Amino acid sequence: MEENEKQTGPIILIPKDTTPQQLETSISAFNQPLANLLTHVGLPTENILSPIEERRKVIYALESTIEILTLEEREKSIYLSKFTVAVSVGLFDGALIMDPNPPTG
Repeated sequence: MEENEKQTGPIILIPKDTTPQQLETSISAFNQPLANLLTHVGLPTENILSPIEERRKVIYALESTIEILTLEEREKSIYLSKFTVAVSVGLFDGALIMDPNPPTG
């Protein structure tokens, strides 16, 4: 989606008929290739990526958690986008240490 394009209508984070197993399967689909990449370039994989079940819990809780933010606040919440991506790929510690007000310029 282009940066200046606006999403119209409700945003469906997880389709209603998606089961927890389907979500875990989707997360698993990129988990192993990511671990393989780390191994391929000689980087450690032990205790790097959070368990898939834990990621699923956070992803399911995300939508209801950010309901308190107005649409305008959400549109400016770059750190929440980064947090969501970090959690999705299993980098919980990286998601927690992000600076919501990084230096600019």
